[in-house]
Order: sequence, then structure tokens, then C-alpha cells
Amino acid sequence: TLQPPNTNIRLTVSKGPTTSMVPDVTTLSQNDAQAQLKASGFKVRIVPQPVSDPSQDGIVQTQDPTGGTQAPPNSFVTIAVGKFGATTTPSGPP
Repeated sequence: TLQPPNTNIRLTVSKGPTTSMVPDVTTLSQNDAQAQLKASGFKVRIVPQPVSDPSQDGIVQTQDPTGGTQAPPNSFVTIAVGKFGATTTPSGPP
């Protein structure tokens, strides 16, 4: 709206949305990764990832967004957790 000349006008400028650094949780156990992500203010989504090495069972293989990037607080971080012995369903005829 128009204001008379010499009227003081107060403006508030946003610094933009707040973001937080996503911690790198790859190579951590599922429980440790969840705890670290939650402590950093993120929600966790878990997807299983078949692994052939039994030592990788229960270990975070990948994450999205990647560690070291910025993301909005309370947003989801998806972690792919190794599942030894998990098989994938064939997608075509035998």
C-alpha cells in the first residue's frame, strides 16, 4: 500500500529456510545410524539392501541425502541397511 512521504517502513528479510548438516552414517550399525540421525534432528527411513558379506549385515551401505550435505530439519534421511542372505525377487520369467 502507498504510504505518505517520510513514513518509516519496517522490513523483515528472511535468511531463508534453516538447514542442518546431515551426518555421514555409512558404515555404522543401523541402531547407531538411527540414533545419530535422530539426535541431529532428522527422521529415518530404512530400506533393506542385500549383501553377500555377512559382516555387512545390519550395516548402513548408503544414505540419501549424503553425509556432509545440508537438509531441512525434521526431513527424512533414507539409509540402505545391509541384509545378509536376503534375496531379490526375479523380475522376469525363469
